[in-house]
Amino acid sequence: MTTKIYRIILCIAISTVILITSGCVKDTLYNTPHPDQAALEVTTDWSGISKDAVVPGTYMIRVGEEIQTVSGEKNVFRSLLDPGHYNLLIYNKPNGITIRDITATVNTLVNGTLDPNPGFLFSGYNEFDTPVDDTLKVKMPMNQHIRSLNMELKLTPEDALRLKRTTAVLSGIASSVDLITGKIVSTKGKLIIPMFTLNTESSGASEVVHSGVVSDYTMGNPVLAASLRIFGIMSGEKQELTLNVTLTNNTVHTIKTDLTDYLKNFGSGEIEPLVLDATLTLPVEAGIEVTISDWNIVNNGIIIIN
Repeated sequence: MTTKIYRIILCIAISTVILITSGCVKDTLYNTPHPDQAALEVTTDWSGISKDAVVPGTYMIRVGEEIQTVSGEKNVFRSLLDPGHYNLLIYNKPNGITIRDITATVNTLVNGTLDPNPGFLFSGYNEFDTPVDDTLKVKMPMNQHIRSLNMELKLTPEDALRLKRTTAVLSGIASSVDLITGKIVSTKGKLIIPMFTLNTESSGASEVVHSGVVSDYTMGNPVLAASLRIFGIMSGEKQELTLNVTLTNNTVHTIKTDLTDYLKNFGSGEIEPLVLDATLTLPVEAGIEVTISDWNIVNNGIIIIN
């Protein structure tokens, strides 16, 4: 084979390899299997919730009108997103609360009062523009909308033994909140019933009131205690606690105490439980009424003068 023929064959072979190779290379290289869309990865941050709150087992991721139920801290949204602007809302569905669109409302009981102990409600909101051919990673701090209100009425051991039954109602409580802004959207305050139980302050222990009836008591430092979970209060309305006390001699005493000033900042950002305590004094003779005095805000066992 002459040198000239060899060179011709070599050129043809090289050209063929180049053509084959060039036919296997894309004109454009992509970063993901979805070059015209975006994936969304959401990580929820629960570090800002109160000590008494519990992270929900499941919660909802809502992008536009599509909702996905998820669990755990990190989740990939099930649908790829076309280029555009999106709203991302994350929230849970606790017991005792109904959610319609972006409004969460505490359920009303058959007696017309609010559920006194709904589950903890959380939400987070963000807006974003989708990238193309990429995964958008969003870290979402979760905001807590329910706060605990604990009330304690201190008694003497002698007065505790004279209690037969207690009932109470608290007015001016907000029932609805906006999941995006976290603001109260109720137009009117509602009533809520605190279930006071007689405990010993020293042990924080044995509940001795069943359905509001005192059945037994262990001597110690007695307190009537009630715990509520609420969104907040209705500004411009009074938060008035009405307490009805039935003594063992079957006399009934009613006292109203104004908690408006103590609850004025409730729902304004603080999420740790608010503890209020006061002293309940029962009458020692006919013609004297029950009194509640010296309300205080208690923080980690320290009394804060309001």
